[in-house]
Amino acid sequence: MGDPITIALMAGGAAMQAVSSIKQGQAQKAQLEAEAQTADLQAVQVAANAAAAEAERKQRLRDVLASQSAIFASRGIDIGSGTPATLAQASMAEEARESRAANVAAGIESSLLQGQASGSRAAKRGVMQSALWSAGGSLLSAAAAAYSIGSAPKIEDMGMTKTGKPPIPKSKPKMGG
Repeated sequence: MGDPITIALMAGGAAMQAVSSIKQGQAQKAQLEAEAQTADLQAVQVAANAAAAEAERKQRLRDVLASQSAIFASRGIDIGSGTPATLAQASMAEEARESRAANVAAGIESSLLQGQASGSRAAKRGVMQSALWSAGGSLLSAAAAAYSIGSAPKIEDMGMTKTGKPPIPKSKPKMGG
């Protein structure tokens, strides 16, 4: 049987390594969840910013149209036809193009952030599995080492003394005499 202190130290070291692996996995899992939540919040912020920008563009369009109407009306020009109507239509078309472009850009950014959040959550599941496998491997390695120490023959069983020298023979029986 191997030295019980050595075996106990090996078991304690393996247990500490296993706990450390699990704690690292838990920390990585928490970090990945925090990253996922941050990406989710950023996606919501992108959508809110896009909505605010849309409202601002529409307000600017209303202001431009009102200003144009006021200028034309002050000069006695009919705003329902001709150049004033064409100018109003052009202003509305420009606002619609800007709005579509901004919405597409915001949608892409939001989708990328949501993908990042999903990726972090998927990685989170793998991190804990990896940590548990690592902990199990540490424990199995220590068990195998302890077993090999425990099953190793003792020095005395190999015909040697603890000093590593062959034993001194006991007095030989005398022959014939």
